[in-house]
Amino acid sequence: MSARVFAHVIASVLYPRAVARLSVALGASLLLAGATQAQTVTKPSAPIAAPAQGRATAGEAKALVETAIAYVKSAGAEKAFTEFSTPGNTKWHDRDMYVYVFDLDANTLAHGAFPKMIGKNMGQLKTVDGQNLVPNMIELVKTKGEGWIEYQWPHPETKVTEHKKAFVKRIPNMNAFVGVGVYQ
Repeated sequence: MSARVFAHVIASVLYPRAVARLSVALGASLLLAGATQAQTVTKPSAPIAAPAQGRATAGEAKALVETAIAYVKSAGAEKAFTEFSTPGNTKWHDRDMYVYVFDLDANTLAHGAFPKMIGKNMGQLKTVDGQNLVPNMIELVKTKGEGWIEYQWPHPETKVTEHKKAFVKRIPNMNAFVGVGVYQ
């Protein structure tokens, strides 16, 4: 199965209404592409956000990244990554925000929305607007240590592709980074 077809299947499972609208309005070529055959992504184990709760801000996303890095330092990577990936853990899941961690080879070390991605390489994951998402994040943390990346991504609640920005920061003394995104 091609990466584009596989990504379409994943997106269809995660965001069926949005995929149907995108497929009709924009054509299948604009859908997520790039996951390898071996990667399996399922629906989030727990709701990521309730629309009535509002949206998180960029400042809140950056603060959550800083808090997560401090927790990695104090509790250790194994404990922190497990907690980041535990659905329903409100310390690391807030409205449409969740913590994720990738190493500098694009392997998923923790993921608050999709724990089944842990151990999977996401180096080929593309956004709706065609960006190589994780490699772009890796380049940013390698060159600047931290920063913002902007892209188009389906919102898990509304199922509509929206502008999203993520703050990513390298974890000191580790070949990994923490990220948190917010919809604009």
